[in-house]
Amino acid sequence: MPSLRAPHLLPPLLLALALAGTACEARDQGTIPGHGGLTSASDRTSPATDEESPSPTTDEESPSPTRDGSEEPTAGTREPGPTEPTGATDTPGEVTGSTDTAPDCRQSRDVPTTRRARDNERLVHGQVAVIGHIIDGDTFDLVVDGVAYRTRILGLDAPECEKEQKPVGGMMRFRCVPHQDNDHWGWESYCEMVRLASMEEVVVSCEGTVPGEACPLDVYDRTLAYVDRTSDGADLGEALVRAGGAWSFTRYESERRATYCDAEDDAIADGLGMWAIGRDAVLARMDAGTRRWYRDRDARCEDARQ
Repeated sequence: MPSLRAPHLLPPLLLALALAGTACEARDQGTIPGHGGLTSASDRTSPATDEESPSPTTDEESPSPTRDGSEEPTAGTREPGPTEPTGATDTPGEVTGSTDTAPDCRQSRDVPTTRRARDNERLVHGQVAVIGHIIDGDTFDLVVDGVAYRTRILGLDAPECEKEQKPVGGMMRFRCVPHQDNDHWGWESYCEMVRLASMEEVVVSCEGTVPGEACPLDVYDRTLAYVDRTSDGADLGEALVRAGGAWSFTRYESERRATYCDAEDDAIADGLGMWAIGRDAVLARMDAGTRRWYRDRDARCEDARQ
């Protein structure tokens, strides 16, 4: 009898409709009934953002390799070039990286020396010596019978490089640090002098003296001299200036000023060495002390040519 059975079917139907409504509501709220509030797959939280998850370690936390010259470079490595990161700052007054890609040209060997010259030992005008340890573009040892005489070339000034101290032949000596310059081209000037002069035999010439007379010293006890290669008679100072590796040092009088001024003018005109970036750019990159004396350079060179 249908009229008697219909009431028994109604409750299950109402229950089904109620459950369907609950499921729809749960879907809209992002939860699944009977699963402890577990979120649905479409609305689960995405991976942590950068703010929640630490970013990769920065350079400050993981320092880049030092460039202070405190360690010898590993064989087969090279120093950073101009397009590579160096970590050096460009703040005025600080040591800045060089803009050239000259390789590590530090001397692989030096002339054997037994000791430094004593206070009463001097090089003399006309003496033959061998260029030993090179400190920078204008300063090196002249070695005679195993004795090292620290020598500064007269009449020129080479761009300054940052220096490190290393044991050489049983003595602590200074030398340029690769690509760490006080003046633009300091490292490259050193490299050029190594190329021109390392292990070369030279004749020493000094101003205000005659052959056999002791050469003068500067305030740092360096011999002040011109050096000419015995193999071809080349003036190594002039050769360095002509290659764009040094300036004619017009701050002080010198017998070869006109020659060095002409060599510098040729290097500027040809854009050689440091002058490849232009004279104004070189002046802008000079150390303040260099810039002070260089401003009178042209007039003094002209006077020397008279």
